[in-house]
Amino acid sequence: MAPANNNHWMLELFNQIKFEQLAQVSGEQDLLAGVFRDKTTAEAHAVVAHLMAKAILVDWKGLEDEDGNEILYSVENATELLRLEGDVRNFVERKSQELFAAGKAAAEDIKKK
Repeated sequence: MAPANNNHWMLELFNQIKFEQLAQVSGEQDLLAGVFRDKTTAEAHAVVAHLMAKAILVDWKGLEDEDGNEILYSVENATELLRLEGDVRNFVERKSQELFAAGKAAAEDIKKK
């Protein structure tokens, strides 16, 4: 799993936004608003699931279906899981935020030294 706000995540957001909206972007919140401006709630959830699959939930091990068959990681499988399973999406969001916060804290500690 990758931390929230990583470079790949930001690049994926930029790829989703319309060119004419880029001048209005001053941070991640502006990017997200631009990405979702013309989308329904369902479309926005699908976009977020796909972006998270590409840039946040980048791999897994030991995931099985209800029959005990291993589910291999792919962007498509991760997108479907994140789109359908709110608990999984919430867990991934929370863990990626924790990784981001830990990385930020470590960088600040290094600056102090």
